[in-house]
Amino acid sequence: YRGVFEDQLGDRTLSLRIVHRVRDGAVDERIATLDGSGREFIRRGGELFRYLPDRKLVQVEPSRDTSMLLADLRHVDVSASGQYALQELPGTAQNGRAVRVIRVQPRDRFRYGYQIWIDESSAMPIRTQLLGTGGEVLEQLVFTELSLPKQVPDEWLAATTDTSGYT
Repeated sequence: YRGVFEDQLGDRTLSLRIVHRVRDGAVDERIATLDGSGREFIRRGGELFRYLPDRKLVQVEPSRDTSMLLADLRHVDVSASGQYALQELPGTAQNGRAVRVIRVQPRDRFRYGYQIWIDESSAMPIRTQLLGTGGEVLEQLVFTELSLPKQVPDEWLAATTDTSGYT
């Protein structure tokens, strides 16, 4: 997929462009900030490359196996069923897409809750909210643009930063 999303945390909003591809079981991903800083994060071949123009630095380290975008959305499975209740809310539309809305409600006050908007046709989460104990939104990720092309070419995943003089 390819898109633009906003990460909203408190009064801070960060807009990011993302390209994500799975080919032969390998995940490649590029996330670039749209705030003018030029920061890029590229996951490819088991490595994570952080391009930091303000420090003239590229950091390289082993990559996690999960998407950088959805890495913090905790996995809820049968073993967690005693700690969370799942509720399907009325369907709606988000950015012109029919979506299913799921609430993941903690059964105690020691856990965060979630609300997730899932695209009906692709099963792609296009909006997620991290909820506090009172149901207040602590953080939100929202796609403002999203396309699901059949192929993601290599050039969409390439860094755009000129690293001349970088460490």
